[in-house]
Amino acid sequence: MFHIMFVVTVTVTFSLLPVQLFHPLPSPRYQFYQTHHAISPSLFMPPPSIHPLPNLAHHTTSHHITTAPSLTPLKFHNPWPSFNAAATTPLQALYTKLARNKPAFVPVPPNREGLVQIQQPDWGKGKQGTKVTWMGHATFLIETQTIAVSSTEKIEDEQIARNLSNTQQIPSKVDNRGIRILCDPVWSERSSPSQWVGPKRYTPTPCSLQEVCDGGVDIIVISHNHYDHLDTASIREIHQRMGTNVIFLVGLGNRDWFLSTGIPYEQVKEMDWWEGVEVKVGSYGSVKIYCTPSQHNSGRGLLDQNKSLWASWSIIEPGIGGKRIYFAGDTGYRAWNKEAATAEERAALPHCPAFKQIGEELGPFDLALLPIGLCTPRVFMSNVHCNPWDAIQIHLDVNATESIGMHYGTFRGGISQEYEPVTKPPEWWKSAANEANLQWGKNISLMNVGETRVLS
Repeated sequence: MFHIMFVVTVTVTFSLLPVQLFHPLPSPRYQFYQTHHAISPSLFMPPPSIHPLPNLAHHTTSHHITTAPSLTPLKFHNPWPSFNAAATTPLQALYTKLARNKPAFVPVPPNREGLVQIQQPDWGKGKQGTKVTWMGHATFLIETQTIAVSSTEKIEDEQIARNLSNTQQIPSKVDNRGIRILCDPVWSERSSPSQWVGPKRYTPTPCSLQEVCDGGVDIIVISHNHYDHLDTASIREIHQRMGTNVIFLVGLGNRDWFLSTGIPYEQVKEMDWWEGVEVKVGSYGSVKIYCTPSQHNSGRGLLDQNKSLWASWSIIEPGIGGKRIYFAGDTGYRAWNKEAATAEERAALPHCPAFKQIGEELGPFDLALLPIGLCTPRVFMSNVHCNPWDAIQIHLDVNATESIGMHYGTFRGGISQEYEPVTKPPEWWKSAANEANLQWGKNISLMNVGETRVLS
């Protein structure tokens, strides 16, 4: 959504440039080996393997737009009454941007007063459990629980490492960790087709992308292709550093973009809503990941609108005691028809049925990661960006024990910057929790950028 607002309100011409303005990074894995003294054992593991799972009961193609006789979708849409397409047209965006009744502009506090705190990640070191680290905006690193590995498996993995490395010194044993999943990785300074203009980061990342990759990254999940969720420079760097040891899970219609960045076909898995895979990563174990619906849209320019699928993701650890995490990505919940709707008026609006279906099929979830910011004005933004009150309803629908607010406190741009002070989403999130009689800090909470939450 960032990019379309940027195109409409700043410059159409620039956004249509076919040139990637990021310096390309070489992808061969040996270049990384030759320039780094400390080599993560993860790089010597066998590549992750993907195993399709049966489609879930709600699987449908009602969100596909096709032309007979082809069954390949040309575009996608939100197939529910909760989405009002007329409210988010380019003309409506321009009208909202230039409206005379806008509130007074509130700048980002220069001293970071009232903004999210930043801390150096400790990755939950020394703690047992599923680990979730927030990098800002919608970027999370999820590490599954460490499993007990037999001595035979360790010997096999170490032998594989030695077979793969003839000249490099490798660690004496395979590192002890779980599967590491990186959601919507964005490390660039701007969420834009250019690093010169467009929505700029006002909260830095808590660490470099190299630090994350040094610990190992096995799976990337992408919710959709807007610039604040799919970042060219970050994707290229991950591939450069991890080589064949990382796979990318994306919605339908997104693979060609990854191929254009130099990532091999076999490392990119396209998925439709309600499809799932089991990913096995050497002796680190396995995890099930389902592509689930969200109410949003897609596009990186004016000519590719809604030609790739947007999604949320459900991450499920195996076995008794395995944790379930729901990553919403970017989503709306219901189309508001007025700016200040009462609780009764909101309840009467059609809401997206997909979240309750996700809860029925894959819940209950131990943790949900839900967007709460960049959400005003409501009549324009509610189609695709839920506010804290809508996010509370998603928390209830997916049957989450705890939900953490995200998609705020990091970037500012587009139309929302004209209407939404950057300090407000956390306040609204707490107010919405109180109104729903949910316990703050237990059912509904926030994280510092760089903080790791351990689910034990």
